[in-house]
Amino acid sequence: MYRSLRRFDEDRPLVPWLYRITVNVCRDFNRRGGNDPSLSLDDLASVDPKAEVESSASPYDQATQRQEQLFIREALRSLPEKERNALVLRDLEGLSTREVASALGSTETTVRSQISRARLKLKQARDRLLRRTT
Repeated sequence: MYRSLRRFDEDRPLVPWLYRITVNVCRDFNRRGGNDPSLSLDDLASVDPKAEVESSASPYDQATQRQEQLFIREALRSLPEKERNALVLRDLEGLSTREVASALGSTETTVRSQISRARLKLKQARDRLLRRTT
């Protein structure tokens, strides 16, 4: 961020600009052969306090919560990178469609399409899982 600060347009929101830098750094890292990210989706549950299973819940509820977390991680991992990035920024990080488009260097129309496809794929994965368990 420090190296890019002089290019920041003060008339635009800061958050999408920071996400854009982060996305670019991650892409550069992967292009250089750094395919082993320092924080995987598996690590998110231990970092994100909202992802932790409530210790006051019953053992059944804890198992159900852990199963749901596992499903969500696997379903997100199965999405193409662009769809996953758009969905995470919009639905999990709470950015507006315009902010997601700015962060990903895309158009709002493309972001809406990516999010729609990602949501549909997650729903289909959930439906397949429910059919297997019933």
